[in-house]
Amino acid sequence: QDNKLLIDMLLKSPLGLLHLLDEQSRFPRATDKTMVEKFHQEFGKQKGLYGAPKGDALQFSIVHYAGRVVYWGNGFLVKNRDELSSNIVTCLQESRFPLVSALFTKGQLSSFGSRPSRLSAKQNSLRRALSRKMTLRESSKRGIVRESTLRRRMTKKQSGADYLQPGLSRVESRISSQSSVLRSAKGTAPQPQKSTKTPTTVGGHFRKSLADLIEKMQTAQPHFIRCIKPNEARLPMRFDDKFVAKQLQYTGVLETTRIRREGYPTRLAFADFLARYAFLAYPSSVKLKRTARECGYVLETVELDGWRLGRSKVFLKYHHTERLAEIIDRETRRVVLVQKIIRGWLARKRSAKLRAEARRYSSGAEAFLYAISVRAESLFDRTLKLMEHDAARRIRSQEAFKLVQTREAKELERQEREQELAKKEALNKLRARVAQEAAQEAA
Repeated sequence: QDNKLLIDMLLKSPLGLLHLLDEQSRFPRATDKTMVEKFHQEFGKQKGLYGAPKGDALQFSIVHYAGRVVYWGNGFLVKNRDELSSNIVTCLQESRFPLVSALFTKGQLSSFGSRPSRLSAKQNSLRRALSRKMTLRESSKRGIVRESTLRRRMTKKQSGADYLQPGLSRVESRISSQSSVLRSAKGTAPQPQKSTKTPTTVGGHFRKSLADLIEKMQTAQPHFIRCIKPNEARLPMRFDDKFVAKQLQYTGVLETTRIRREGYPTRLAFADFLARYAFLAYPSSVKLKRTARECGYVLETVELDGWRLGRSKVFLKYHHTERLAEIIDRETRRVVLVQKIIRGWLARKRSAKLRAEARRYSSGAEAFLYAISVRAESLFDRTLKLMEHDAARRIRSQEAFKLVQTREAKELERQEREQELAKKEALNKLRARVAQEAAQEAA
């Protein structure tokens, strides 16, 4: 469903609903009743979008995407004029908290807290031209430019899209200030100038915010996230089917789903399609040309119908991708099964080879260990024999040493006995000699 007519009715300049609301807000004698009557007069003929009550009730209805919504006009103008006092804004700008001061600093943030959008090149050129014409020196040289002429030029250059230009209110205020300056240039008595800047209304804030949003969407690739409430009370673990279904319907999710189901949501280039699905019909060794013929052959092989082939892309419905995903999953399971069998066979073969090598290594190790054990036994036997021989030699050497010691001892004893005998004999001889001499002396 196209909402262009509804958007134009709300935002189109100068007869859009929000523009008329701002216009009524600026009139001192305007009331909620005159506002509603103005709406009935301008939009009463648009039966499919706008509805007026049969009586004199201050209400009107608008048919939105989600359905008809009835609005009561009581307090519309007061709420639309809702603005902060200049004293309050000044007080907030001079706040000692940096965040509060930044939120209300001029030129930093817009009314809704978003960064102000940049003007287009056409609007910048128009702004520069008007600023040059608004100086008193140039106005006195070139003559007087009427306010109506500037407004006509402004209207022509804006080409009916004022609600998308966030700088229109500033340009209009400069035009009004220029007209007052030009009137004073004619020779009229100087009078104290009043502020010609029109206060921004709630509708103006909305238009500026919408202009920022549209500009951002035009310079980017937007992705929308739909937040769905599970129930009206916002309680956990409770899901209201009817409430969720209404949200899906009102946010356009169901309509978008229906449109995508009827169309071709999946559009793949030939190269991407063959890179993803070519193995379903062609062996991996075949080199494909990446044309519509190969893509059609793949789709015919998997027995799909209802698809279309373009000049460079394949157009598939939602059930085609699901069917292809199922086929790929089935073929993947088969491939995994084959891989499992082959890998098991390779693992068993590798295991048998490792076991044979282990047995060979183990047999060689056993032979080596047996030879070592035999050699060790022989060495042990020889070592025992050597130890016994050494022990016998030690015993023999000890016995020989003892024998030598005994012989030496006996020889020493014999020598000592001989010496004693020699001493006794010498003593006896000495005694006999002494006795003989004594006898001779006595004789």
